[in-house]
Amino acid sequence: EDNGLRVGMLSNWDCALNDHLRTLGLGQSFENVVVSASVGSAKPDAGIYDHAVALFGIEPHQLLHVGDELESDVLGARAAGVTGVLIDRDNAHPNCQHRRVSTLTQLSEIIGSAKR
Repeated sequence: EDNGLRVGMLSNWDCALNDHLRTLGLGQSFENVVVSASVGSAKPDAGIYDHAVALFGIEPHQLLHVGDELESDVLGARAAGVTGVLIDRDNAHPNCQHRRVSTLTQLSEIIGSAKR
């Protein structure tokens, strides 16, 4: 079923990330893969988020970035005008004032509310 959801990956990684994704059988899972080593900008710098927004052809507020580091993934995204969600599997940030989930399946609630 096509739910209109577009999925990408944004990572502080080296240029071999696409090869790793193909090896894992995930090469076709992402519409865009944004790699810091290729972009020349790493999270939390706004440049890497700006690059992702441009690739998708959307406005920053339309991008939802999910990551496991509060500083680079959530605060970096917010500084770039992007919605950041912290995946906090071990409840390491119980007092986090930003959007936070403990599992990726919980993202469906956030995505559903954003579509309304």
